[in-house]
Amino acid sequence: MKKIVTIGLAVLMVPTLVACSKNKQSETASNESTTVVTTIDSSTTEITQTQTSEFSILTDEEINKAKKIGEMKQLMPRLNEIAYKISDIRIASLPEERQEFERSKAKLEAIQLEASTKKYNEHLSTYGPDDTFMPEPNRTYLLKEVIYYRDIIKNLAHKFGLDQ
Repeated sequence: MKKIVTIGLAVLMVPTLVACSKNKQSETASNESTTVVTTIDSSTTEITQTQTSEFSILTDEEINKAKKIGEMKQLMPRLNEIAYKISDIRIASLPEERQEFERSKAKLEAIQLEASTKKYNEHLSTYGPDDTFMPEPNRTYLLKEVIYYRDIIKNLAHKFGLDQ
């Protein structure tokens, strides 16, 4: 079951990485992306203006604090939220004629990501209720998967100048 969850997460992230890698940023990415981002909508504007405080990617310390099943279940949705914000910013940086198509793709990817997160949480539930401490070998293995996913998101954030 662990391998299925791992493979599922990896398979779902591949289309996102491919889509992001195909899009080229302009030479003045930091200045232009700020300008473009501030015109998308108020939620994205808030992310750009407060990226050092509100746009924070989970640290190793935060991930390693997750000892109980319920705490581990909270990690993936937090990472998903950051991935969605990066996707919105990426789409906003594209020419208008490509944005609608990319939004459609992003919606499908979000559905897949939510399904994968649901399966991940269902797998965690097999170990017991949310207040149960996760057995250490399993916890270490599952947290490595979270860290792997977090590192993918961190690289995407860096690509769009959203890292601290």
